[in-house]
Amino acid sequence: MRTFGKIMAVLGAGLGITGVWVLALAFAFGLPSLPLLFGVAVVYGWMWFAFQHYRYGRQQEFLHVLTVATEAEVPLSSALWAYLSDRPHGNLRELWVALLLLFVAPGYYWIWHRRHSYDSKVERIANRLEAGVPLRVALESVPGVASRETLLAVVIGEPTGRLAYCLRTIRSPARMELGTLWLEITPRIAYPLLLVVMISGVLSFWTA
Repeated sequence: MRTFGKIMAVLGAGLGITGVWVLALAFAFGLPSLPLLFGVAVVYGWMWFAFQHYRYGRQQEFLHVLTVATEAEVPLSSALWAYLSDRPHGNLRELWVALLLLFVAPGYYWIWHRRHSYDSKVERIANRLEAGVPLRVALESVPGVASRETLLAVVIGEPTGRLAYCLRTIRSPARMELGTLWLEITPRIAYPLLLVVMISGVLSFWTA
């Protein structure tokens, strides 16, 4: 919940800053401000949905790495370092990420993203595991890396010595389908509502 609140605060700040610029440009060029503000709100809503979908996918990847490493009896820290080394790297990629995140909020990449990206969080998990910290404590100290179901499986499986079984259980197709259900339904509900709002706006503009 803390991570969710911080992300919403960043998006809210970016929306507010962008809204001010939109109003200034609309006033300078004599453009209708309400449709422009609505378009900005739609873009930031899409960003929020894309972030939720991205985070869910990364959490499923993390769960898969933990499950495979536990079943193969491989040190979890070594498996996480191998996972991180396989992730895309390079200065060109960082440049593109910085340019794209510039449209979210000014300074977001340098102030927040570099220290709180998903890869940096996984790196902190690996460092804690190498220092001898239990997996449950490491996951609780770095929120957002694992889902609540994964954390529950670790809390139950680690003390009982059945960590691999618990992780494999929550990776079943039925569990994954329930987890992605709201991500699949949300755009299907939002799309017709968005069309209705846009059509209403066009009709009100024509009849004004």
